[in-house]
Amino acid sequence: MQNAIIYTRVSTDEQAAFGYSLEHQLETLEKYCTINKINVIKHYQEDYSGKDFNRPEWNKLMGFIKENKGLVNTILFTKWDRFTRDIHDTFTVISHLQKLGVSVNSIEQPLDLSNPDNIVMLSFYVSIGHAERLKIGIRTKDGMRAMRKQGKWAGTAPFGYKYHREDARNSTLVKDDEKSGFIVDAFKIYATGLYSIPEVQKMVTLKHNLKRSLTKQAFINILKNKVYAGYIKISATPNEDEHYAKALFEPLIDEDLYNKVQQIMKGRKRTKNVRYQDQRHPLRGFLKCPECLRNMTSSAVKGKRFAYYQCQHGHRRYNALVANEQFENLLSQTFDIDDNIITCYQNILEKTFDRNGANVKSQIKKLNAQIEDYKQKLENKEDDYINERLPAEAYYSVRKKLNNHINELINQKTILEGNQKYQFRNYLAKTTTLLRNLSGVYTKSDVDVKRKILGVILEDKLVFENNTYQTPKFTPAVDVLLRL
Repeated sequence: MQNAIIYTRVSTDEQAAFGYSLEHQLETLEKYCTINKINVIKHYQEDYSGKDFNRPEWNKLMGFIKENKGLVNTILFTKWDRFTRDIHDTFTVISHLQKLGVSVNSIEQPLDLSNPDNIVMLSFYVSIGHAERLKIGIRTKDGMRAMRKQGKWAGTAPFGYKYHREDARNSTLVKDDEKSGFIVDAFKIYATGLYSIPEVQKMVTLKHNLKRSLTKQAFINILKNKVYAGYIKISATPNEDEHYAKALFEPLIDEDLYNKVQQIMKGRKRTKNVRYQDQRHPLRGFLKCPECLRNMTSSAVKGKRFAYYQCQHGHRRYNALVANEQFENLLSQTFDIDDNIITCYQNILEKTFDRNGANVKSQIKKLNAQIEDYKQKLENKEDDYINERLPAEAYYSVRKKLNNHINELINQKTILEGNQKYQFRNYLAKTTTLLRNLSGVYTKSDVDVKRKILGVILEDKLVFENNTYQTPKFTPAVDVLLRL
């Protein structure tokens, strides 16, 4: 007579969607064992997802088999999707059990796994379960999204609220009396505008005697969370923009207070300090006085259109419009580079890049070796698991870490193989285009871009005298191109 363990499993989502019942599974399995004269040694009942084999009752089942080797001949369940919905580990687990002298089978979808043809059918059954698990996940997300749109809460309660299920289909948030005061005070104190975020956090933490303090980012997220004003965020999808739905539960603060806090937070963000906003002075900082050789500054007559570059010690003053026009003429005359020279320059850079690419190849080779090393470690851990040298829980934990390492290394390798080369080619194309029409680009650009161009091409300050420029000193790379 065969000795069997019967295994029943259901998850909350599956039971709600399909009406699976642990009682029905148990009744069906016991009847089957009675008819076929199979001795039931033990029954394990699982209320857990079948997404992998790291389940509480399944781990107990495996522990029992290992402690009582030779006692159990088979594990029985109603359908293969009760055994697993994870196609990746199915054959590893079955192989492990076979080495322990234990077979597995479904009484409603029986398969003789000693027949290789039935391996295909097993893959089919498990694939159906795997696909169904993914569809259940999608339906669950869609259901939660629909609830949020109706103003109902779905998911873990945010700090300051408690989760409350009104019935089997409806859930909402209710005020957490111990923590809601923390939220209200945080918004009210920060809305005064007198205190920084760290100061407010410290004040309300001390006042409400929190047992576990929040991180600074968690506190900032609280101040940004519109749920406290009674709005639920509906995330964007390919067919729908992000928006907010009016919540059915009671807000902790009013909308005006929330908006005031957002305005204060926005106002305290650091803004980029643009030093040169006047479009009339692109050459400021790039000119020096021909007499004292010190930097020239800029000025403008308030209320009038006249602008000047002038020596800080009063030696020279030039009309900015004239100085700017003369410099643009200088660029036009100087940067008339032959296309053949630019093509030659491009070829030299490409060859230099290809030579330096040897270092990239070395890095890729090193990454490949690391990837193979981690894959070998993964295989070794799998062997340890199959041969009972590694518990299931430890195996799944190690496997996850090793796969993360492998994926990270593969991403690094992909960047080295593709993106770096693409970025170089893209950069080179922009550079050669700029060289072909530097004067035109400079003339049409705003003051910030003009100053960036000046910073790249000039080695020393410009000297402007008698409405003309002395020969500029360009950076070595630019100078080489101009001399060819």
